[in-house]
Amino acid sequence: MPYLVEQALVELFIRYDGDLGLMDERWANPKDREAFGSEQLYTLGQYIDQVSLAKSPALSSEYRFQIENRIKDLQKQIEPEAIMLLQNWAHESLP
Repeated sequence: MPYLVEQALVELFIRYDGDLGLMDERWANPKDREAFGSEQLYTLGQYIDQVSLAKSPALSSEYRFQIENRIKDLQKQIEPEAIMLLQNWAHESLP
């Protein structure tokens, strides 16, 4: 079963420092813009947002449970190697 978000897309995301808005800049490669579909962008963005939210110490246990389930659902659509790349990037790049 092919994954919606594959390693190559996450590598592209990392190349743009996690800011896909940079792909709209003149210097950006037009092929990079074409690599992402709206569903892929949505899934990747949701995954990153949910993982960031899950790190908050102020979450109720019920809300944390919902977030963790959402993360698990999203992970089914993301290639495992891509998840590892995102985790490494977040560890190195984010405070």
